[in-house]
Amino acid sequence: MTDTTTDGRIPLSRYAQMAWHTDGPHTITTITGSLEVDEGVPLRERLWALVEQGSGDLVLDMSGVDFLDPTCLGALVSTVKKVRPQPGRAVRVIPSDRVSKVLRLTSLTKVFPVHETLDEALRAAASNTENVHRLPAAEHSHAYDGVATKP
Repeated sequence: MTDTTTDGRIPLSRYAQMAWHTDGPHTITTITGSLEVDEGVPLRERLWALVEQGSGDLVLDMSGVDFLDPTCLGALVSTVKKVRPQPGRAVRVIPSDRVSKVLRLTSLTKVFPVHETLDEALRAAASNTENVHRLPAAEHSHAYDGVATKP
């Protein structure tokens, strides 16, 4: 990853920022701001790099995200596809109200384990007792097409 600050923060743009740290084998990534179309590729690249560096679940704290462009939603879905072949790993999401609505409207709550708090997500990751959601290949390309995500 490039353009990283010394404390693990990366500005995705002037509207969005990403920070991460580890908790045992899990990587907690906090994403804040508006995820516009221009953040799609950098978001995917940085999430994939975090997946490659870690061995546990990738927990995405998106409680501070106020807008999610479909391109960025695609970056999240592609990250799930990258994690999918790795047994026992998942991409977990702590959504804002707006992100939660987008995940429900696109039926992606069937793909991402969604949690209300970081503690809840980490407990689920540690227990690994829940059924980790899998994304069928046929759903990937159309899971978010045509859905207006701006409120």
